[in-house]
Amino acid sequence: MKKIILRGIAFYLDGLVFTVLTFVLFFLHHYLFGDLKEQTNNFNSFDLMPYHILSYFIYFVLSEYFFYTTLGKKIFSFRIKVNKKNSSSLFVKILIRTFTRIIPINPISFLFNKNQIFWHETWSNIKTE
Repeated sequence: MKKIILRGIAFYLDGLVFTVLTFVLFFLHHYLFGDLKEQTNNFNSFDLMPYHILSYFIYFVLSEYFFYTTLGKKIFSFRIKVNKKNSSSLFVKILIRTFTRIIPINPISFLFNKNQIFWHETWSNIKTE
């Protein structure tokens, strides 16, 4: 049970990291194109949606593909267990894993099976150690 709690904390730390990345991308994009002042004066939270989606995929896909972990997992010494022989298959599996995390009840999906495995692990066939 302790492992599940730590993985939950790691999940929310990862959420914090990619949310910060969202704001960095938003401000960097609008700073470079010179409309930062206009965007901050007329700020609407829906303006962040494309940046949030982009940062979500950048963070999870790239960090798990290249480092086999994310910052939240790294803090608690978790890594994904992968077969390094077929890297194209690995990339597809990580994409499936990332898309599956979007399902709203995925964070509690471990309650629905006896092995306490999240759906993003089951459906992508990549486990976290």
